[in-house]
Amino acid sequence: YIGLPASVPRGRLAAIGLLYGALMITVALLSVAAIGGVTFQVQFTMSVLATVVVQLAVLAFAAMHEEVAFRGYPFHRLIESIGTVPAVLFYAAMFVLPHLMNPGVSPGAMINTAAAGAFFATSYLLTRSLWLGWGMHAGWNAALSVMYGLNVSGVDAPGIVSGSMSGPDWLTGGAYGVEAGVSGTVALAIGFAGLFPLVRRVLPPTAIAPRVETYVSQEAPLADNSAIESRT
Repeated sequence: YIGLPASVPRGRLAAIGLLYGALMITVALLSVAAIGGVTFQVQFTMSVLATVVVQLAVLAFAAMHEEVAFRGYPFHRLIESIGTVPAVLFYAAMFVLPHLMNPGVSPGAMINTAAAGAFFATSYLLTRSLWLGWGMHAGWNAALSVMYGLNVSGVDAPGIVSGSMSGPDWLTGGAYGVEAGVSGTVALAIGFAGLFPLVRRVLPPTAIAPRVETYVSQEAPLADNSAIESRT
C-alpha cells in the first residue's frame, strides 16, 4: 500500500489540498508584509508561459515523489513497527535530509522543513491517503514559485511573476525564502490548526480511507496435511 487508494475522492482531496497549500503561503507572505515588505513584478511572454507550464508539471511530480517516498509505503510500515508518533518524528527528520544541500539552508529552514514533514504526515493519518498531502505540498510550492515568484527551498525559478521580500532574515528566511523564516513557521502553525476541522467538516466521510491495519497482508494458512494425504 503506497497511499494512493482509488476508493477516495482523489480529485476533491487534491483540489482542496492545492487551495489550502496556496492559502498557507499567502498567510506567510502576509506575515512578512505586516513587518517588512513584499513586491511583485509581472513579465508575460509566450516563452515565459511555456516555462511556467513546465514548472507546474515538475513541481507536481516532485511533490508526489516526496509524498510517496516519505509518507507512503515506508512510513506506513514504520507505523506498524514502532507506532504512529515515533514514525512521524522519524520521517519528519528524514524529510530534512534532501534539503540540506539547497542554497541558503539554515537552522530555521531545517526546523520548518521537519515541521512540514510532520504536517504532511498528519494529513495522511487523517485521510489514510496521500492525495490531500500531495495537493497541499504541490499548492505550497506552486504558489511560492509561480503565483508569487519567490524561492522554493532556496531555489529560484524565473516565471511570469518575480517577487521580492524586505525585512529581517528571521522573518523572510533570507536566501532560502519564507520556508526558513518565522513567516513560514506561522503559516505551518495555522495550517496545522486548520487541518483537523478541514478534514472533519469539509471533506465527506468517503474521503477517509480504511485504517492502516486493514492493509496489512495476512499470511495464507498452511494447507491441511490430512487433505493432502487423502489425495495421494
